[in-house]
Amino acid sequence: MSTLRRTVTRMLGARVCSSLGGARHGRPAPRGGRASHRAPPSAAFATKSGGDVYTHGHHSSVVSQHAARTAEDSAAFLLDRLQPGQKILDAGCGPGSISVGLAKAVGPKGELVAIDVDEGIVATAAATLATSGAANASCAVASLYDLSSFA
Repeated sequence: MSTLRRTVTRMLGARVCSSLGGARHGRPAPRGGRASHRAPPSAAFATKSGGDVYTHGHHSSVVSQHAARTAEDSAAFLLDRLQPGQKILDAGCGPGSISVGLAKAVGPKGELVAIDVDEGIVATAAATLATSGAANASCAVASLYDLSSFA
């Protein structure tokens, strides 16, 4: 089991991660059943000088559109799997509007850590979470490709 999968399993719980299976992006796992821990760059991301760049950017028009999303309309598939007391890692949290619903779903004994690679968007997410009263949430500038600080 890869370090990334172990970390995500520890953060989300084995039941949620096991439902992810070995397939990545709708494709079957490579021969031997192991999927790569790092997905290839997609249309939304481009690799540049060893780091990923979110090509949609964080222009105010993009952020305002993302801020209108909620856990109920954009992560409903996950909400019924969350239980009070669980720990959640919201990787690529953006402005934090979905994070609010995830934090509420795990309740005051649960924990949500919202991460993104852009300092400005993490500050926006922190403000969104603070305004919502989600005392069980924290934010950090971090990449999904390096979760060593969460192990």
